[in-house]
Amino acid sequence: RIKIADVIENEWFKKGYMPPVFEQADVSLDDVNSIFSGSMDSDSIVFERQEEGPVAPVTMNAFELISKSQGLNLGSLFEKQM
Repeated sequence: RIKIADVIENEWFKKGYMPPVFEQADVSLDDVNSIFSGSMDSDSIVFERQEEGPVAPVTMNAFELISKSQGLNLGSLFEKQM
């Protein structure tokens, strides 16, 4: 089998190949610094709401799970015909 390094060095692979050009963007951190500076008023700060205690996940047995799903409703199998 041919290795990746051999494929990259092959003339056929390099035909029309142009290496990528990465531009260095001029980044200004003034906006970021203004957000994190201490000059913000307390009305514009958003806080995460904390729950009072740990919330346990809902537990269901297989029959409850099946009855919750519309596509898997097996109620007609257990109903008596009159």
